[in-house]
Amino acid sequence: MRRCIVFGIILMLALCGLLSVFAAVMGDVNGDSKVNIEDILLVRDIVFGAEATDAQEAAADVNKDTRINIEDILLIRDIIFGTPPTAPTVTNEPTPPTEPAQTTPVPTATPVSVIIITGAQAGELYQAGAILLDVRAQWEYDAGHIEGSVLIPHDKLAGRLNELPDRDTVIIVYCGSGLRSALAGQTLIDNGYTNVYDMGSINSWPGETI
Repeated sequence: MRRCIVFGIILMLALCGLLSVFAAVMGDVNGDSKVNIEDILLVRDIVFGAEATDAQEAAADVNKDTRINIEDILLIRDIIFGTPPTAPTVTNEPTPPTEPAQTTPVPTATPVSVIIITGAQAGELYQAGAILLDVRAQWEYDAGHIEGSVLIPHDKLAGRLNELPDRDTVIIVYCGSGLRSALAGQTLIDNGYTNVYDMGSINSWPGETI
């Protein structure tokens, strides 16, 4: 009886160890066994062309679509804030053949997503009439911002969309490090804005700040 109890405890510890390893792999880009803001920033740097190891690039592709982009950043954000990653369902049962339905093809719209750009590209878009949206806090804006930019903190953006032009306007979002601009950009996309560009950090701006 005692041997069965000991064996059961060992088996439970082994399963817990395997689960913790799986959890660490999802979103742990820098290999420190934790999923946090540092992993988001590292994925952002990889998107902008920073050098990374093969292991980091493999881990940065969180959704395993062979591309490293804003979707991977948002997925790591969901992991950090408690949204559990879902594993694909795999079945070994063969799918029975079905006859193709006689339907008329329906054209589908191209999905809209945030476009990540450099500071130089942001400058060109701004000169062409784009809106610069600063999504930092008020005190950060007061300490220094890009001349002509509009301030709406990222956590208040959803409730202040009426302060922005129509949804076809080109909008460039920026913040202090790139995390809040990514969140704000996705908020705009979710609310129907179709020309959203993410410059990331204000430090990427090629001009002066005031």
